[in-house]
Amino acid sequence: MNVDPIEMFDRLEPPEGWSEPTDIDNDPVAAQILERVFAEGGNVISLDAARRRRRAIGGAVVVAALVTGGAVAAIWNRRPDTSNVVSCYSDAALEPAVAVQIGWDGETDPAELCAPEWSTGALGVLSPADELRVCVTGDGVAAVIPGGDELCDELGLTEYAPPSPRDLAQAVTDADRELREIFLPSNRCVPPSEAEPETKRVLDKFGLSGWTITIAGTFSADEPCASVALDIETTTAFVRPVRRG
Repeated sequence: MNVDPIEMFDRLEPPEGWSEPTDIDNDPVAAQILERVFAEGGNVISLDAARRRRRAIGGAVVVAALVTGGAVAAIWNRRPDTSNVVSCYSDAALEPAVAVQIGWDGETDPAELCAPEWSTGALGVLSPADELRVCVTGDGVAAVIPGGDELCDELGLTEYAPPSPRDLAQAVTDADRELREIFLPSNRCVPPSEAEPETKRVLDKFGLSGWTITIAGTFSADEPCASVALDIETTTAFVRPVRRG
């Protein structure tokens, strides 16, 4: 059977004016092809989930994902783009009755972070109606929502993927590279008044907003400029005085 997979996908939910849509549910070969296209990490998702996701994120994005193959997993199972806040939802809805945003270090389990918000009554009830799930919204924010195993799929959201040690190491490497470009040039002197906010900006950029920034040493007329060193074991950025010129 020669079938264009994009054409097949369009026929899951035919656009207006489309004639003679294929009945995917009664076409096992076509269904198998689509389910393999939407495989995530070796696990095949259902056609119902594929339909929900198409409605949620729009056909153009899905078509682009189909064309690029492996990009599907990256779009639908990813880390949040906004790593300094977590949204806590009172109920399983895209527009919950109550939503509370709290600060986040980008690494702590978002569900553990939101759990106390119920006990304080901040979310309108004293306990969630179901287990807490973590999804990523279209705005790239981690959202903690009470619901079942398929909650993220049902709401058309992506499933939160916690950082791996490799992700963290790469983030530290990228942040260190950018900090070196800022602080190390011999023709530039970054004063201590600028060092801390500039370091924080770079750490936030690479999802390291929970790190501590520590001034190590005393700045003086002889050593008026700042340098920065990152310590992954203590998750600390050490701002140290250095001589320039």
